[in-house]
Order: sequence, then C-alpha cells, then structure tokens
Amino acid sequence: MNQEVAVSQSDRTPASPATRYYLLALLTLAYAFAHIDRSIVSVLLPSIKHEFGVSDTALAFLSGLAFVIFFILLGIPIAVWADKGSRRNIIALSIALWSVMTALCGAAASFVQLVLARIGVGVGEAGLTPATHSILSDLFPPKERAFAMGIYSAGVYIGLLLGLSMGGYLAQHLGWRETFVIAGLPGLAVAVLLRLTISEPQRGHRDDSLSAIDSYPKLGEVLRYLWQTRAARFTFLGIAFCAMSTQTQAVWLPSFLVRSHHLSITMAGVMLGTAAGIGGAIGTIGGGRLSDFLGTRDERWRLWIVTVAMLLAPVCFLSVLFVQNITLLAITMTLGAMFSAVHLAPTSAVIQNLTPLRMRARAAALAIFMINLLGLGAGPLIVGRLSDHLRPVFGDDSLRYALTPVILFALISAAIYFIAGKRLGEHAGRTAQIRRV
Repeated sequence: MNQEVAVSQSDRTPASPATRYYLLALLTLAYAFAHIDRSIVSVLLPSIKHEFGVSDTALAFLSGLAFVIFFILLGIPIAVWADKGSRRNIIALSIALWSVMTALCGAAASFVQLVLARIGVGVGEAGLTPATHSILSDLFPPKERAFAMGIYSAGVYIGLLLGLSMGGYLAQHLGWRETFVIAGLPGLAVAVLLRLTISEPQRGHRDDSLSAIDSYPKLGEVLRYLWQTRAARFTFLGIAFCAMSTQTQAVWLPSFLVRSHHLSITMAGVMLGTAAGIGGAIGTIGGGRLSDFLGTRDERWRLWIVTVAMLLAPVCFLSVLFVQNITLLAITMTLGAMFSAVHLAPTSAVIQNLTPLRMRARAAALAIFMINLLGLGAGPLIVGRLSDHLRPVFGDDSLRYALTPVILFALISAAIYFIAGKRLGEHAGRTAQIRRV
C-alpha cells in the first residue's frame, strides 16, 4: 500500500503571519524558561558544593546525568505522543511540570532529594522541543524553516542570559534555595497562556511534496529511515559531538570563573550570561538566516556554515581558558558563544526537512537524545572526573586543564558536519531528479 498521499489544497491553508509569529514568540519564551531552569544550576554549583560538601563528580552528576537520564529516556515516548496527539497540550503540560520541579529543588533537604527534583525537571523538559519542532515545521515552509528554528533556538541564550546573571545575583543575596523557587514559578504563567490562547496547527500544509504520510510509522521504521538517509545520519553524529563541546562548557565555566579567576558568583553569572545571551542569540539567529540564504544556492552550505563555526569556536574557547585579562576574557567568551550557537538552527531545520511528516517529533527527540546523552551527560561527567583527578596537582585550577580537551569534540564535529553537508547536497540532487520524473 502506498503510504504517501497528496495533501489537498483545501487542507493547505496557512496560518496568518500574526498567528505564526505569535506562536513562535510564545514557544521561544517557553524555551527561554526551560533554559533558565536548566542552566541556573550551573551558577549555583559552588553554593551547593559548599552546603552538601560533595565532589566535582557528584556536581557533574547533578547538573548532567541526573537531568539527562530521564530527559532522554522519556523524550522519545513523548515524541510518539506528539506525532499522534495534541502537541499544544503536551507543551503546556511539560512547562507546568518542569516549573514546579525547579521550585521544589529549593526545598531539598539533602543532596539526594535535590537530584530527584532535577530528575523531575528533566522529565518535564523532555516534552518541549520535539513537539515544538513539529509545530514549527507546520507553520513555516522549508525555505524559512531554519530562520524560524533560529528564533526559537535563541530562547536558549535568552534563558542563559537570565539564568546565569539572575541566578548569580539571587544566589549571593538570597541563597541558592530561594533562587530555584524564583526561577521555577513564572513558567506556570507561560503554560496557562499557551494552553488557552493557541490552537493545534494543521499538520503538513507547509510541505509542497508528497510528504504527507497516511499511516503512522513505528519507531523502528523511523530509526531505519534516518540511518539509511546518509545526510540525516551524519547530521545526528555532528550535533552529538558539537553538544559534547558546547554543553560541557555551559556546565563548568561558571565554576571555572569562580575558582581560577576568583570572581564572585554574581560576577561569574553576569559575565557568562551576557556573553551567552548576546553572542548566542547572534549566532543562532544569524546561523539560521545564513543557512536559509546560502542553502537556496547550494544545499550543502546549510550545514557547511556549521563546519566553519566549529573550527572557529575552539580558538575562542582556548582563549577563555588561558587569558588573564578580564576584558579580553569577556570578548572571547562572547565570540565563542556566537560560533558555538551557529549549529542549532541549521541542524534542526535540516533534520525536519529530511524527515517525513509523521516522523518529525520523534526525529527531533532522537536528536535531543544524542545531544544530551553525550553533551550534557557524558561531557560534563568526563570533565568532572578529570578535574577531581587533577586537583592534587593543580588545586583550584584543575578545571582549567580538565576543560582543555573539550576542543577536540568541536573539531570532530566540524569534520562530521562537512561530510553531512556533502551528503545533503547528494540527497537534494536525487530528490530534484525524482520530482522532475
């Protein structure tokens, strides 16, 4: 039985521009709150370490694996639900859950209770991005999709800006427990607003090919399709190694600034938050726009711009680790955040463009699985263990040398994205031939 059916013109009525951009803005706000609640723990690690007296390995587990394990394990089942059911309701429920669990982190009476609350944050955030990517693919056509993904991805850096700068200030003046409560509760208002003011978008009306799938493919079929599509396969590998570089830096740089540069928690949070907010937003929005612009001329450049960015990012990161001048440190940190953020929008858009309609939420969930298993799980844990090992030799400066090998992940990612771009060009050529036939 042929699974591909044409979508009738009557079902292709697009949402109005005002509706599209209102929903994009609301989803971006939700993503910003997700990253406030996710990243704020990084700037609170010195306070948590002081209160509970735990090792760097334990802190890495709290900020990484404790969040990631359930985030990635539940991401795919929730994406299955999103490919079948109401994505709007899934997103609203997810926001409410992670907001409450973030606030409960502040009530933890022990380190174990804090870990359990962070697991709850991971469970909640697992439902956001797969459903959102699927919705954005229904709101924006392929030629505008990377730009839309760039706007949404800017929520990461808005969240980092607010989470790190606000978190450092609040932790120093109110305490880390109160900071968790203040960070968590506002997300409930976003959940209510999203649930009451938007409707579920029509699936598939922004795709002009025979891509509307009549039946619902099983997860095994999705995995087989993505593996057999070489452009998708290498894109997934590229973003996994990219995440090992970027996510590890995000977790450990606040502690590095406090230990090696002797900055206060407030100053470390403000410096990192400002660098990530400004540099990251420029990188992700600019990366999305540049990917759309260059991709219409040569499909390979949709991903090759990521290759260029991931070759430049390690230069900035090395400067961050070894320069002593605070002004130069802030400049290189901002540039590093900009280059490190370029990958987000092109990668998300390419994965959605390569994936048939009823697979999209699960394809996004699988990308998140790769990002977080290696990026937020393995990367910070490796650095934490290495830092504990180097502490007898380097003391408080152990993080500086434990973080140095992270640049290898960025360079491997650049090489894989180059291959992915070549495969994307080949895929586009085959698709064009099929359409002409």
